[in-house]
Amino acid sequence: IACLLSPSVQAETGGALLRAHALVSELQATLQPEHDAALANELSAFYDAILRRIVNAYVRDETGPLISVAAALRELRGAWHTLSAETPPAARML
Repeated sequence: IACLLSPSVQAETGGALLRAHALVSELQATLQPEHDAALANELSAFYDAILRRIVNAYVRDETGPLISVAAALRELRGAWHTLSAETPPAARML
């Protein structure tokens, strides 16, 4: 993926694009549709949209799509933080 980065996007974002792509890909790979197929499908579609925006930023040498990616990832992080705070410790171990 690094070879797809144009010099200007690479200079502005460094390894952040690669880390974001790897993070979202890992989140998508760990979905467990056997627990909740509808949720897994929705999250997979969400992750696909994020990954497309990251790739578009690489290919088109645009940083604009990254603004929405960053906002979406912050929102996702906040949701996970909220869920982890609300989930009892015993349930987290399942």
